[in-house]
Amino acid sequence: MSIARKNTFFWATWMMVFFLLLSSGPAQAQTLSQIGQEYPQISTLVTLALQTLQPQLQELQKEQKTITIFAPDNAAFQALPPSLLQYLKEHPTVLADVLLYHILPGTTTAQQLYGKGIIQAKTLFDNEYVTIDGMPTSITVNGKEVIKADIFFDLGVIHIINGVLVPPSFEQLFQQIEAIPPTIQPVVIKTFQPVVTKTVQPIVTKIFQPVVTKTVQPIVTKIFQPVVTKTVQPIVTKTVVQVVKKPY
Repeated sequence: MSIARKNTFFWATWMMVFFLLLSSGPAQAQTLSQIGQEYPQISTLVTLALQTLQPQLQELQKEQKTITIFAPDNAAFQALPPSLLQYLKEHPTVLADVLLYHILPGTTTAQQLYGKGIIQAKTLFDNEYVTIDGMPTSITVNGKEVIKADIFFDLGVIHIINGVLVPPSFEQLFQQIEAIPPTIQPVVIKTFQPVVTKTVQPIVTKIFQPVVTKTVQPIVTKIFQPVVTKTVQPIVTKTVVQVVKKPY
């Protein structure tokens, strides 16, 4: 192959690669929902955020703003007292505030935190702050450890942490809720319902069914039968006869 032909082939190859790169465009960033599928260990946080913070997320998308999410893993939510979990489920506004306390405005990567020491970072919840401790090889947020950093998505970056963050203004309320003992009603129902169904109910039925049949039923029949015969029955009969005789 001549030098001219080699040069032509070389430049043609490079031009093809160049146009392929142009046509492919930038990679599409993953959505929060897709991140939840790829990282199932934070599926609880992702589900709660999509259900509770949809207006805020849409507003961020519209204004092209970015955020940093400190996402508790599923084990962190499971470790919460049952009474507190129940309270958050029943009070979506409080749940939304707690979730917003896990979010910082702007994109903050792990590299920006390592070795930076103590940082007070403003959250999206009512101007309340979290305390970030950026050590040389690890990061904590309010004492909760970042166990996986720099998961990028279309709205910014996510860092997985091993605990749920509680806003300072909610600490007293949450302590009171955590002190509430779990209800024993489900335990009682689960324990005694089979006993009632299998033993007590048949006995009650056996005892009172004959009484109802022999006493109450005749009395009810005696009282209401004349009323039905004298008033309701003629009306029904007349109506039916008229319908039958009506020509079509």
